[in-house]
Amino acid sequence: MNSFAGFSQGFGQQGSSQLPSNLQSLASDSGAESGPAATVEMSAAVQQTLSVVSGASAFGATTNIDMLLQQAKDVTTPDNQLQDKIHFIFNNLSNTNLEQKEKELTNVILPYGELFTPWMSQYIVIKRTAQEQSYHSLYLLLIDRLDRTMKTLLKDVICTSIDNIKILLQDDKIKSSSSLRSLLKNLGSWLGSLTLGRNRPILQMRLDFKHLLVDAFEKGKLVAVVPFVAKVLDSSMNSRIFRPPNPWTMMILSLLAELHPMTDLKLNIKFEVEVLCKNLNQELKDIKAATVFKDRPVNKEGNSDWTSRNATNLVALKPIPQIPDERLMAAAAGLMGGSLGGGSSLGGMSGGDEKGSGLMPGQQGGGHQSQQQQQANQDLANVNVSQFVIINPSISILQQHPHLVQLVTAGINQAIKDIIAPVVERSVTIALITSRELILKDFV
Repeated sequence: MNSFAGFSQGFGQQGSSQLPSNLQSLASDSGAESGPAATVEMSAAVQQTLSVVSGASAFGATTNIDMLLQQAKDVTTPDNQLQDKIHFIFNNLSNTNLEQKEKELTNVILPYGELFTPWMSQYIVIKRTAQEQSYHSLYLLLIDRLDRTMKTLLKDVICTSIDNIKILLQDDKIKSSSSLRSLLKNLGSWLGSLTLGRNRPILQMRLDFKHLLVDAFEKGKLVAVVPFVAKVLDSSMNSRIFRPPNPWTMMILSLLAELHPMTDLKLNIKFEVEVLCKNLNQELKDIKAATVFKDRPVNKEGNSDWTSRNATNLVALKPIPQIPDERLMAAAAGLMGGSLGGGSSLGGMSGGDEKGSGLMPGQQGGGHQSQQQQQANQDLANVNVSQFVIINPSISILQQHPHLVQLVTAGINQAIKDIIAPVVERSVTIALITSRELILKDFV
């Protein structure tokens, strides 16, 4: 494929640096010759040097970028000398010399008209934006300038971006490959900046986001598709047209809002939805969830989108006691009473006789549990924090009315009495539910 040979040099963005002359010759030879002889003669050290300096993989090793290059459309490729000039211009591109580099690039390509525009779009998308997210804004400015002379460049770049996104989405390895998902997210951010961020629509005939999410739900690709969709929609915040409450944007958000509360859905997928809503200044609870996924079957076993749970082990688990459990409340009340100066029921529960076994299930009758609950309530009622309250004696009003010190202390003590019971109950509930979820997640 002509286009692949042209890209095989794989120069990366390295500020104002370029390859040394000896390495440039090696890279040029590898791109000019179609046979494997050039790569075989290169030592491992040279290959590693090229990989580090240029950002490309070692020659002979297949990378994710190589996969995109191999599936790229056949286009007319410039000769090696012209490619080297274009590589050099991109490698030295920065915000300070954007105008100068745009003129140099125009002078290089303009004599050929629109002949190399498809190749240029593939180079920008595959070799640059898919790997260099931090330079997206710079490449957008360059494309805006080049579009004055290369009239079809912007359109070709958008089409090439969508084509490569589809290639990544169709690859089943994206379920397990974080590097493929990273490329997809970069292209999603790039596509959003090219289209939504500039008030341009993404046509449904080119990329149907609703179908994309439904298909990912059924095939176990939500782990890749949801972050991609979130990256695309992030750019809508900068749009006058597509920012919420745009109906198209809200439709996609409603699909994500339906996915978010689903049981066992991976936390990283939920996190992407939450971050997107925050970036768009939307409250997730205020978004009306769709009902698209409601009746669609999904196999969660071995599915990378869902937290796997062994049903056999779950059946053998004992039911979790109702919240608040009397024994847990009694223990918590005893701890609080002992630490705050009230009557301590913990010492009575920790004795060696039968009365001290209140925390052991199945050894006490219902009457004794009721006594424990009464003791817990009494301990909570006897909480006294007066001795821990320290009031600044230099306060003028307290100097004039010393009796207010006792009133303030009594008020604080009463406020704590009123709030401590629900606080203990809530804390025990949270601790128990958290412990249950951690055990189910890590050991079941």
